[in-house]
Parts: sequence; structure tokens; C-alpha cells
Amino acid sequence: MSWFRDLLSADRTSTLKRTSKSGVSDDELNAFRLLVGQAHEIHKANPAGLRSLVTAILRPLQSEQILSVAERMEHAAVGEIAIWRLFSRDSFFSIFEERDCLRHEAKSYRIKFSRDIVLTTPWQRDRFTDALAFIGEGKKMGNWEQDRNHSIALILPWNFGIVNGGNHSIAAGILSGEGEATPTDVCDLTPLLSRVHCDGEYYIDTLSQARLAPVSNYRMGALYEIGRIITGANKSTA
Repeated sequence: MSWFRDLLSADRTSTLKRTSKSGVSDDELNAFRLLVGQAHEIHKANPAGLRSLVTAILRPLQSEQILSVAERMEHAAVGEIAIWRLFSRDSFFSIFEERDCLRHEAKSYRIKFSRDIVLTTPWQRDRFTDALAFIGEGKKMGNWEQDRNHSIALILPWNFGIVNGGNHSIAAGILSGEGEATPTDVCDLTPLLSRVHCDGEYYIDTLSQARLAPVSNYRMGALYEIGRIITGANKSTA
């Protein structure tokens, strides 16, 4: 799945011709539009189906984050995912601070590793070995269970998690398809989605029409717009 990491790389070598100042090619822009169009079709048929599309978009990134520790030398794994850099390498959160997120009672939510995307980043090879070898049904440490070391932020409206603690054991739970967890934090980006939209090349301030940041990955741009479809924010720029 190195293609996904290549997509996120600033030094990507590609056969796709770059045609815009943003660095997005015609093919990538077309793929963005097709993906967003597909999301509209799914939403029209059954809004609940968008959750599966979100899973399809994020699953390759989830695998890349987990596999990095196994493919690289000790302490050379990729860094943890940060929500502020997920959609673009150039943060467009300058107009939106973390305190502007809608906060919800975490105990009202449950994350199922067999169903929900959780982005975790193991970083130490020995701990990754132990987690996969000993955690899970029929293994030495038994079934996966949440403990105080586990910290997961649930990101709404997409309903995916970002791990801030317990990366190795959570990876074991994900890969064995077992385990549930209560998030330690719930961050709802609906207010941001109503203020910023994505056209496939840039993230744009809906009020001023100012370009805030370039799109670094068309799938992440499409994911952002899917969030706007889920919340209905896209109707303001239709």
C-alpha cells in the first residue's frame, strides 16, 4: 500500500500530469469529483451508507500507519496522525481553533474495532511484536480490553478515531477484529465544515472565498466534503 504514502508525500513522483498551482492533476481532480459524486448518490439512497464509504477511504491509511513500524528500522515509524494535518499539510485551522469543536459526552459513544476506523500508529517493534503475539482471543493475555492507557479521540461527523495512547495494544485489537472502547474525547468538526469547503484543489473560506490551503490528497479532500454532506453544510455552497 505504498501508493497511499506516496500520495501524502510532498516529493511524489507521478505519471499524472500536474496542471494547477495547487499541485492537483486533472486525473486527481476528476477522481475527487467522482468520489464526491458517489457520496451524493449513496446519501440520496441511504445516508447511513456513507459510513461504509468513509471506511473505504480511511482503511488504506489505517494499514499504512500500523505497518510502518514493521517495515522500518527501530524508531523510524511514521508519526502519529494529527487531525489538524489530516486534510492538508498546510493547516487551514488558523480560522478555527480546537475550542471551536463541538464537545460531546464521551461515555455516550462506543467504538468497535471490527466496525469503526481507528487510526493508530505503533512505533516500537518489540512492543508491536508482543501486542500481536499475546493480546487477543486464545492468546496469553486474553481478549482485548480497554484500560487507562488507552486514549482515543472520536472525530465527528465521520465517526473515526485517532489514538493518542495505547497504540500497540489497540493495533492488536484492530488486527484481530475484537474489542470495543469508549473514547476519551469526542471532537465534532461540524462548525468547521460550515465555514470551509473543498473544491478538490483548495480548502476555501466559504464566506470570503479565500483559499486557505491546498489539497495534498484528493481522497482526504473528498473525505472532508463527505463530512459536509453528512451534516448538510454542502447545501450552502451548492
